[in-house]
Amino acid sequence: MGVMNILLLALALPASTQITGADQVWAFVDYGKSIGASGLLCHQGPRGPELIVSASDHPGGYTPDYWYVLTRRTDRSPCEYMSTIQAGFIRLALGDVLGTGQAQLATMDSAGVVTLFDSDTKVQLSQFSLAVSSPLDMALGDSDQDGRVEIHVTNQYSLSVFDGSGVLEWSLQSSPGVDLAVAQ
Repeated sequence: MGVMNILLLALALPASTQITGADQVWAFVDYGKSIGASGLLCHQGPRGPELIVSASDHPGGYTPDYWYVLTRRTDRSPCEYMSTIQAGFIRLALGDVLGTGQAQLATMDSAGVVTLFDSDTKVQLSQFSLAVSSPLDMALGDSDQDGRVEIHVTNQYSLSVFDGSGVLEWSLQSSPGVDLAVAQ
């Protein structure tokens, strides 16, 4: 069973259920709403595999406003790390946006504000606004094959591509899209 399947199964089980593998247990949480709605990521962290999960603390629970990290643990602690509350973000992604050779964790909110975190320490590295109105989705990837990861954003009117500091590289008027992926 793949890593993603283990998480989805764990979220559907009562808190007393253990999912074991060798001598470790996948940590999981039994709270939050819209779990994984803005991102469910696999990452090789400094101490092994991590699942980075978006969730909401709002009563309506539609727009995630925090994320947490699940790891394989030898104890029953619920999660490795939980972010501070951020204004509802629409996407959680991993990519080497800063060109450091290591992926950063990125969130983007509905105002186009991108926040980058160190993927290992989870410390905030930078935050900047993209020149895009009412974004619907964000994806990270090297679409022009120049060796640098770009930030791809779609809204109701266009697809826009930004460099790692938030400068617009190009934009294409297009049909709206709510799910975006980058591939080569």
